[in-house]
Amino acid sequence: MTKDQFLTELNSYLSVLKPEDKKNTIEFYEEYFEDAENEEAAIEELGAPKKLAEEIIDFHKTSYKSENTQVSRQFSPDEGISEIILNITAAKVLINASQEEKIEYTTQNIADDDFSAKIENGKLIIKEKPVFFFSKKGFVSFLENFNINTSSNTSKREILINIPKDTHLEKLEFNSQIGSLKIEEVNVEVIEGYTTCGNFSVKSGLHKKIDFNTSAGAINISDIDIETMKLSSSAGAIKFENIKAGNISASTGAGTIDFIKTESSYINANSGAGNITGNELKSDRGKFNTGAGTNKFQKCDFNEAILNTGAGSIIFQGNLHSYAKINSAIGSVDLNLPDKVENYDINIFSKQGRVKLNGENVEGRGDRLNLGSKTSDTNIKISTAFGKIKISTQEGE
Repeated sequence: MTKDQFLTELNSYLSVLKPEDKKNTIEFYEEYFEDAENEEAAIEELGAPKKLAEEIIDFHKTSYKSENTQVSRQFSPDEGISEIILNITAAKVLINASQEEKIEYTTQNIADDDFSAKIENGKLIIKEKPVFFFSKKGFVSFLENFNINTSSNTSKREILINIPKDTHLEKLEFNSQIGSLKIEEVNVEVIEGYTTCGNFSVKSGLHKKIDFNTSAGAINISDIDIETMKLSSSAGAIKFENIKAGNISASTGAGTIDFIKTESSYINANSGAGNITGNELKSDRGKFNTGAGTNKFQKCDFNEAILNTGAGSIIFQGNLHSYAKINSAIGSVDLNLPDKVENYDINIFSKQGRVKLNGENVEGRGDRLNLGSKTSDTNIKISTAFGKIKISTQEGE
C-alpha cells in the first residue's frame, strides 16, 4: 500500500466527521508522511486505515458530546466577596459589569470535573486543573476547542464573570498558562497576575494599580484614570489609549508600545526590537528606549524627556519643555518643534556632522554644534554616532 492509497482509504472511512475535522485529520496525516523518513515504515506504524479511522471517530464522538457544556453559579452580596483569584489553565476569561445584584459566573466548554469555585475569607477562588490532570472528557474538550494561538482569541473555552455595576472589588489576581483575560467597566482597585501565552485587556472602570505580565500575548489598556501601571510582554504589543495615569512602566522584548491620547506624570517605556509610538501623548517626565525599533511621536508634549535608540530612528513632533536628551547610535533624529530656534538651547554631538536646520546644512566646530540661545529655559541635547539629524522649527514652515 502506498501513502496515497492509505490516505484515500482513511478519508473514505471518516465520512461521519464534521467536514472541518475530516479536513484537519487528513492534513495532519499528510504532514505525518512528509516528515517520515520511510513511507512503508510509517504505514506499518499507523496500522490499518479502517482501525485508525475508528479510533479517530471515537475521539471526536466524545468531543462532540462535550461541546457547549455550560455551568452557571451566582453569589449573593451577603457572602462578602472582596477579591477574585483566578488560577486558569487554558480558558478565555471575560469579566463584565452587569445590572444584576449578584456576582455570577458561567463556563463554556469546560468539563465540570476540571473546574472549581469556592469562597474563602472573602475571596472567590476559581480554578482550572492543569491540562494533564484534566478528566478524559475535559482533555478531549480542550483538544477540540482550544487553539494554541491565543493571541487571536480563538479559544472556545470560556469563563464569563458578571460583576454588579456598583461593586468595588479590592483585588483581582489572574494566573494562567495559556489563557487570556478581558475586563470591561468593572471597578477593581488592584489587578495583577500573569499569563504565559495569552492576551490581557482592561477597558474603563475604577482602578488604582495594574501589575501584569504576559510572555507571548498582547496587552491593551483603555479609557481609565489610574495611579500606577506596570506592564510587560516578552513578545507581544502593549497599547494604551485614552489614559490618565500617575506612573506608567511598560516593557516588551519584540513587540511595540503605543500611546494614544495618554497623559502621565511619569513614563518608563522599553522595547527591544519593536517601535515605541506616541500620538497626543503628554508626560511630565518620560524615558523611552528602543534597541532596534523607532521612537516616533506626533502631537506630543514632554516636560522632561529622554529618548534613546540603538539602530532605530527618533522622530518627534510636538512640544519639548525644560530639557530633553536624545541619543541615537546609528539611527537618524528628526525633530519638528513649534517655536523659533532661538527659544531653544540645542547642543548637538555628531561624529558625522550631518545636521540640517530647516532644510539647510549646518556646520559645527568639529563634531559639536550649538543652535538657538544659551539663555533659553528649554535645553535639548542630541547625540548620535552615525545618524543624520534634521531639525525643523517655526521659521522653517
